[in-house]
Amino acid sequence: MLGRIENKKFEVFLSPANIMAVIEEAISSVKPQADARKIAIQLKTPEETLPEILTDRQSLIQVLLNLLSNAIKYSHPHGQIVVSAHQAGESIFVEVTDQGMGIPEQDLPHIATRFYRAKNAAQMEIQGTGIGLYIVSEIMQSLGGSLKIYSIENEGTTATIRLPIKPKDDHDALA
Repeated sequence: MLGRIENKKFEVFLSPANIMAVIEEAISSVKPQADARKIAIQLKTPEETLPEILTDRQSLIQVLLNLLSNAIKYSHPHGQIVVSAHQAGESIFVEVTDQGMGIPEQDLPHIATRFYRAKNAAQMEIQGTGIGLYIVSEIMQSLGGSLKIYSIENEGTTATIRLPIKPKDDHDALA
């Protein structure tokens, strides 16, 4: 994936998707990893039914798997992760919130830079390559969306992705 992104050969293929079904699939995929660390994942269902979005389902699952895996990896055992989604205007927002170690404030501007690792994660020798959030950021740009990270060290992190309900471009594939 990293090679395709860096060689500008990464393409997304858009089709209608139910965002809640995509989120549920991603949660189901990481449940064994969460269970092994005794971490509960709570899905907060929105009060209103969210519209289908035009997106690349596999790429979106990759984004969610990365965010959920990070939340599990950096959470304390017996912790909780909350996943929520809501609509605002012409966008869907998905948030993954953990109560883990958080990211130092000075690291936040760089956290989605290729091969960058937060100082506290490196000091605690938590395994990682520093490419996960870079890939998430690149995929989100390809989908016409964005990634935002909010974190307080020793309190937790919220990763928010914004997805357009309908992309600005009407092409079947975006490069």
